[in-house]
Amino acid sequence: MDRRTLPPVVALLLAVCSLRPTSLAETVHCDLQPVDAKVTYVTSQVSKGCVAQVPNATLEVHVLFLESSRDLSELELTVQKSNQNGTQPREVLLVLSANKNILLRLQAPGIPLNLAFNPTLIFQGPPGINTTQLPPFTTQNQFLDWAKTKGPIVSVAELNDPQSVLLRLDQAPRAPSSCNLEPLMDMGHTLDWSPLTPTSVRGCRLEGVPGHKEAHIVRVLPGTEARPRTVTVKVELRCASGGPDAVLILQGPPYVSWLIDANHNMQIWTTGEYSFKIFPKENIRGFPLPDTPQGLLGEAWRLNASMVASF
Repeated sequence: MDRRTLPPVVALLLAVCSLRPTSLAETVHCDLQPVDAKVTYVTSQVSKGCVAQVPNATLEVHVLFLESSRDLSELELTVQKSNQNGTQPREVLLVLSANKNILLRLQAPGIPLNLAFNPTLIFQGPPGINTTQLPPFTTQNQFLDWAKTKGPIVSVAELNDPQSVLLRLDQAPRAPSSCNLEPLMDMGHTLDWSPLTPTSVRGCRLEGVPGHKEAHIVRVLPGTEARPRTVTVKVELRCASGGPDAVLILQGPPYVSWLIDANHNMQIWTTGEYSFKIFPKENIRGFPLPDTPQGLLGEAWRLNASMVASF
């Protein structure tokens, strides 16, 4: 599983059981092919976006451009605000642009929310939300120009085939004072989202290795911003023949640490530091791993895995 554009914040691996780096890795033969396993993830990186800090505004504006490849899709959108210690939350305008028909299910508990959207969006949400039908704009600049007339823009994000979105209204302390769109933007704590289509998963059998030990490999490539982050990996192994002998190999940039939530005992092989969800403060130091697919296949071979069940 080699995700080249979206470094995940949360990866959920649903694997259906089946059947020394450098020179050793180069001799390993393992022909990666699509397999019947499912991997979904939540990420804070978007194709275009920005975040701004506007502490004195009485109304804050957030804009989402929803780009869908399907004629009709569904979107779960949750808007959250942290506890303000009894202070009155400021008003929020959420502007949604959808290029195709999207059925929106919205949750925004305790937030004075106003919603503006174009006709392709079908809204299903709780009562008490003020809604505005937007004019038939055709460009993103038209949407942004309209939004700027209502108040300062705090965040903008373009999402491709989103399935769920979590928008947090807390101010980003290190954000600039204005929102200027950037490609492949990491929205940080402001926004997390999950794509509608799971990422492709490949697997293969390692030639010459006996037994039934399987390897699951997750590789996270560097993002646009090298800041410390924790990747939560949730692993669910579902096997008709009982619990498998398995190894989990996690490779990423040095600033990535791992929080592992697994329903099965596994051998763990990671870069950076890792901890388990049941003991989140018990950090265990990993070690350098190869940063190529072939090198990671070599690691699986060194750990006596007979097959790579998911990559």
